Amino acid sequence: MKKTEDIPAEVLQAAARQASLRAVSESRALGLTVTVYENGKLVRIHANGQREVVIDQYQNPGRKA
Repeated sequence: MKKTEDIPAEVLQAAARQASLRAVSESRALGLTVTVYENGKLVRIHANGQREVVIDQYQNPGRKA
């Protein structure tokens, strides 16, 4: 098995993105409310599809400026 350091960052980012999208999709299918980071905002998506901005201009601490 490869060490994480040996896997290209693009591959890890793609895998994380795919896992995140699947988790959101499955949560919504179960009727759960999910909160996601979208275009600089934290957005809560309710089971009925209604979107609510929780925080506008959110500075994601995991992102580099």
